[in-house]
Amino acid sequence: MCCHVCQKKDLEGKGTFELYPKEQAKAYLNDDLEVIQSGKPKLFIEEPWETKEGKKWLSTSKIPFVNDKGDTLGIIGISIDVTKRKLAEEALVEAYDIINRSPPLFFFGKMQRMAG
Repeated sequence: MCCHVCQKKDLEGKGTFELYPKEQAKAYLNDDLEVIQSGKPKLFIEEPWETKEGKKWLSTSKIPFVNDKGDTLGIIGISIDVTKRKLAEEALVEAYDIINRSPPLFFFGKMQRMAG
């Protein structure tokens, strides 16, 4: 079960280890505890997200949730699907690499304007 595709009613009362594979749940919990203990947010964490359609990418931010006394009660987590942006970045890097591996092209002579 993965909570990125669940409804609110499916998530209520469940812990991280009930929603994710063990290693992934452990990493999420460690991140959460770091935010709670430090009181500092972790912003724009990019992480892969395995779906039925294949690998996607999330940008996740975790912010401490504090009461009026300044006590940290938990975290507020927000995740955004950034798959399209990530794929575009990868395509740009690949194109840049192809251009850099290509032999340089030089034009010697007078450039003329074509009639038309």
